Amino acid sequence: TNFKIPINKNIEMNLKTIFSENINYAGIAPGAGEKNKIWPIKNFIEICKYLELKCYILVFYIGPQEKEYEKVLKDSFKNAIFLENEKSLSNYSNIEIIMASTKFLKFAISNDSGVSHMLSTNYCPLIKLFGPKDSKKFTPKLKNLITINSSEVNSNKIEDISVQRVKTAIEEKGL
Repeated sequence: TNFKIPINKNIEMNLKTIFSENINYAGIAPGAGEKNKIWPIKNFIEICKYLELKCYILVFYIGPQEKEYEKVLKDSFKNAIFLENEKSLSNYSNIEIIMASTKFLKFAISNDSGVSHMLSTNYCPLIKLFGPKDSKKFTPKLKNLITINSSEVNSNKIEDISVQRVKTAIEEKGL
């Protein structure tokens, strides 16, 4: 439970030029390889607006299958960070960048996806959204890993997880 993934010091130094010490950052990973594991983008946008009101700077993780989200997110959140577009990080793989960035996040929210596994470094809390799969089978019990399952509302559809349920998880953890 105390294990943390070792982070490349060169990447960390580059990230220090992007992130400021006195700012709260929230990581947002709205995609997934399987379409039925994606919480609706409108819900992510609502959560992001809520987080901006709480003075968070948003850090988006946009995979190649979510490029259609990028424009709407950039238009909606002018101060957000899109690490994939940072030229100072172009010598590193996305996996390394995502994992290293968790040292700078107050917390992250993700669908059950490959990116969620990369965000599971134990440097920041991760709220992981599940549906149709059950988190009990695929997720270890860790203090920094908060799972929200569609099964909580007797459904196997991720879209049945309410925005309010995610807000409640954020508030309960004091994030």
